[in-house]
Amino acid sequence: MDISVIICTYNRCDSLRVTLCSLFALHLSDGISAEVIVIDNNSKDDTKKVADEFAVDSPLPFRYFLESRQGLSFARNRGIEEARGEVLAFIDDDVIVDRNWLKALCAAYRDRSVACVGGKIHPRWEIPCPSWLKRELHNYLALLDLGQERIRMTEPGLWGANLSFRADVFKKYGLFATGLGRTAGKLYGMEEVNLVKRLIDAGEGVYYVPEVFLRHCIGANRMQKAYFRKWEFDAGELEGLLLGDYPHRNLFGVPLFEVKETFRIFKRWLAAKLSRSEQSFYEELSLVKKAGFMSGRLKVYRSPKTEGGMA
Repeated sequence: MDISVIICTYNRCDSLRVTLCSLFALHLSDGISAEVIVIDNNSKDDTKKVADEFAVDSPLPFRYFLESRQGLSFARNRGIEEARGEVLAFIDDDVIVDRNWLKALCAAYRDRSVACVGGKIHPRWEIPCPSWLKRELHNYLALLDLGQERIRMTEPGLWGANLSFRADVFKKYGLFATGLGRTAGKLYGMEEVNLVKRLIDAGEGVYYVPEVFLRHCIGANRMQKAYFRKWEFDAGELEGLLLGDYPHRNLFGVPLFEVKETFRIFKRWLAAKLSRSEQSFYEELSLVKKAGFMSGRLKVYRSPKTEGGMA
């Protein structure tokens, strides 16, 4: 089986080096052939230098491409365009793959009904994990553990740090939506959720396979409350933008029921804060997401294509 391992990267040359080292330590077996593709999305650091260094001694065919259109979805789509494999496996530029990761991936795709596979993602903490960073927050860090059994997914709960597809999926269902996904300065997401949902809705086999295992390196910068606040604000802003024109009752483009819900969340947050409850941070994140949503709605409202105001 031919597999293209696609790594999209942006200004993370040090973590990219670690990821590539883990790929080159993979256990390979007969019947498996693989290539490594690095898509550089306009990095300003030594990403090209790191890629060139690994290309010299790589045990696997290795190719590097520069994708000048900024945004993760553009980078992923460029990887799809350049890939030659029957299966396209996307991993982040800050992961460490298990030595049997590739073998497990091939085993999963021997079942012809499988169109998409997401694997288990455990953390590799750069510093000790703070007490407030509980399991409920792990989704923000693209961590995933649904147990030791293979599961056919009915909802798109797989993460792009360890996500693969048969190549023909993209011919049938299209590429990653370029209006979604991370871009410079914004932690937008939803591009893989959007694609995986299309597959599930079409009846394709989408599976969580725990043996397809890797570790996600979580740096100190992502173990601060400010990171989670930004994540939620940007997620909310994207929701607000995607809503588009809203012709019903609204205030400057913000639906009135969202305004009322924001006040309810604010009261819950204030009560939790005054009681010094651990729940206060979770309520704060909900409030921050609503603030992001309102920011997105205001951007739509101010767009020359949109007429806003109180309906």
